[in-house]
Amino acid sequence: MIVFYNHLKELYRTVKRQNFLFRIDEAEKNLKAEKVKKVSFDKFIESI
Repeated sequence: MIVFYNHLKELYRTVKRQNFLFRIDEAEKNLKAEKVKKVSFDKFIESI
């Protein structure tokens, strides 16, 4: 049972990493295509 749990844990980490890399890739594509919204620093801080 422990081995199965460890495999699930590793699978979760792998999927999480892949999702993170996918989001970075999408962000880079949007930057290249200039599909980004520009916001002032003050408005960004207010939105947090």
